Amino acid sequence: MGWDKIWAINKKIIDPIAPRYTGLAKGALVPVKVIGVESSVKKCAKHPKNTEVGEKDVYYGSSVYLEGEDAENLKPGEKITMINWGNMLVDHISRSDSKVTEVALKPVLEDTDFKKTVKLTWLADVPQNIPAVALHYDNIISKAVLGKDEDFKNYIGHQTVFETELIGDPSLGSLKKGDIIQLQRRGYYICDSPYQAASEFTGLPMPCMLINIPDGRLQAPPTPVAASSPAPSSTPVPSGNADAILSQITDQGTAVRNLKSQKANKDEIKAAVDKLLALKKQYKDLTGSDPPAAGKPAAQPASGNADAILSQITDQGTAVRNLKSQKASKDEIKAAVDKLLALKKQYKDLTGVDAPAGGKPAAKPAAAPAAAAATSGDADKILEQIAGYLHIGHAKAALLNQYYQQSFKGKFVMRFDDTNPAKENVEFEKIILEDVKLLNIEHDIFSFTSNHFPAIQGYAEELINKGLAYVDDTEPLAMKEEREKRQDSVHRNNSVAQNMEKWNAMKAGTDYGKKCCLRAKMDMQSDNGCLRDPAIYRCKDEPHPRHGDKYKVYPTYDFACPIVDSVEGVTHALRTTEYNDRDPQYYWFIDQLGLRRPFVYAYSRLNLTHTVLSKRKLAWFVEEGLVSGWDDPRFPTVRGILRRGLTVEALRQFIILQGSARSIVQMDGTKYGP
Repeated sequence: MGWDKIWAINKKIIDPIAPRYTGLAKGALVPVKVIGVESSVKKCAKHPKNTEVGEKDVYYGSSVYLEGEDAENLKPGEKITMINWGNMLVDHISRSDSKVTEVALKPVLEDTDFKKTVKLTWLADVPQNIPAVALHYDNIISKAVLGKDEDFKNYIGHQTVFETELIGDPSLGSLKKGDIIQLQRRGYYICDSPYQAASEFTGLPMPCMLINIPDGRLQAPPTPVAASSPAPSSTPVPSGNADAILSQITDQGTAVRNLKSQKANKDEIKAAVDKLLALKKQYKDLTGSDPPAAGKPAAQPASGNADAILSQITDQGTAVRNLKSQKASKDEIKAAVDKLLALKKQYKDLTGVDAPAGGKPAAKPAAAPAAAAATSGDADKILEQIAGYLHIGHAKAALLNQYYQQSFKGKFVMRFDDTNPAKENVEFEKIILEDVKLLNIEHDIFSFTSNHFPAIQGYAEELINKGLAYVDDTEPLAMKEEREKRQDSVHRNNSVAQNMEKWNAMKAGTDYGKKCCLRAKMDMQSDNGCLRDPAIYRCKDEPHPRHGDKYKVYPTYDFACPIVDSVEGVTHALRTTEYNDRDPQYYWFIDQLGLRRPFVYAYSRLNLTHTVLSKRKLAWFVEEGLVSGWDDPRFPTVRGILRRGLTVEALRQFIILQGSARSIVQMDGTKYGP
């Protein structure tokens, strides 16, 4: 099931209530003379089938506009229908160089047969018309599905925003941010920024900014017109001379920056930017790749130099991980990280690209890379393990929980998992709560996992006293290897007294305690790796945002979750299918501690094409200035999709249609685009 389905649902919701307005492309206007008509203003319904939407003023007169494409298709003597006016006959058509320059129409309003006529949008030439801009967005990732080892940066979508300047009917001036409308014969739009009259300081009005809402049909980006399309370079470049083009790109980039710093007028800046974009396109057409930053070719490293740096990066990365696993001091870790970053910068300065993950040279993508499985993430519960802006995968979890809570008259539990002080961010908590509010979700119970820290510690000690947990100081990498080989730790059969002594050292945050973790004694021979004595407590020598320095040890999410679910009265816990292997672990804790059993139900996560869901990758787009922010309409974040015009009700209906199906849903971004 793809994005086309969700946008089709959205269309059904907005179509009956979206008021109709008119907007004509400013760069393609053709003047029309309407014979024998006087200027007037009349009230017309905003929606042809829903009078409750209200009325708007429609201006009439002898001088009106059509769009050029409509005018080009007219024939003398043809009967046409002017929407919100009536039938007219084409009296004559004036042309220059084969293009229509003016049309004359003769009203035949008494003829009310509209069945076989062409329906045209128009605007009277009146000063009350307002400026508007229609924005169409394309995908930020050019490849549908990224393979696990593919670098998303190799598939960045360039030229993903298309602007068309419009003149809009006067009623567009009353729109507020978030209003959803239909521009007749153009599609559905959401008001992103309302029209503002001319400022007393600049003397210029602010146009009404309208974002196109996809309707579920696969559509190509709009054909740009002269007022909004990039202009071709006015300076011809010799074929095959990439260096010459790069030189011009550098000079043109400088020219653009100078114009901006000199506060030049918008038209001058736009013309300069268009020329720069045309040069970049010419370079890409010639070389097959984007021009390097600042118009300088990427340096080609001498043989062996890049490999030597990569080797150092690998070694230094290992050193950093070892220091962290050994609980080294912050200063030691910081110095090692700084050295690693310096090596990565050295590699990028030498090669012009980021150092690949793991210190291994990145494979160059083929011209048409084959599709592979996408990577995606989702949350267990609504707010647990989410660190930042919610995306559509999180929205599915939240709305599905809300649906079942409302259907069965239950209570909605909203909880922040704050078991790792290093990852806690009070600002993110605020953002998440704002996103949940945007989804119209209200909770009955709100809590933090840390509210239950004393009880969770008590349960951990109960496991120790039962001989079901032990303290282990095995170095993390060695522990990982032991678990993979199903080898018992040398500490697995320590006595309760030995474990309690070491546990107290952990709680006190001693140097030795910081090297340890508390592990549950499950089954080291299990085929399920999650049952091979997982760590359930670890030392974190960092203050907690709600508890300060009170605690030195913190539970893992996997240990805390079942305990708090049971204690807080959760009856049904919805988890994505990627947690299936952890369900036996979840119930092991419940059963060994004698706690009430919640029912765990798995549902599929959402995978999206032509985008990324990783917070790190989305943050890269924001930090690089490639998007306007976390609410960019191209983003899969809750803020992004709502800003693009997706209604919460459409999202809710889409989620309910899927229910808690367990098959992974791959949503097709090509149907999500403009």
